[in-house]
Amino acid sequence: MTQPVPNPLATASPTAPAIRPGFFEEAFSGYDVPPKIRVFAEAFCTRFKINGICDPAYCANTAALKLKVGDGCGGFDSDQVPLESEIPKIGDHLLFAYHTCINQTEPATTAEVINDMVRGALNGLSVQQLVPASPAPAQLPN
Repeated sequence: MTQPVPNPLATASPTAPAIRPGFFEEAFSGYDVPPKIRVFAEAFCTRFKINGICDPAYCANTAALKLKVGDGCGGFDSDQVPLESEIPKIGDHLLFAYHTCINQTEPATTAEVINDMVRGALNGLSVQQLVPASPAPAQLPN
């Protein structure tokens, strides 16, 4: 009889994200994602506990497409300057696409919070700087 495989996500806590080791390397394997776009995607997935293997690439492709530095299908142009005026479209898009995960982790999150993460990544912040040390607790309605 085989032993059950431990679930690495079962140990997730506010300070230990629900992302297994090597997850982002696997998710971005075969893609030449611009470093700042990758930082944003990793921070977004970590912060909101989004752990589907295709989700980091989806976030990176969405951001790159809106910023005009990618085709939205895995092609990226690292030489192109991001069109920062398009950042608000990223927050709106990802807030809608990941509403359930975001609502479960940080229900007060707005598109502007996500847009600030994009701006921070484009300005050179690290994943650790973009993910709060302790996410705001979920608030239940009275």
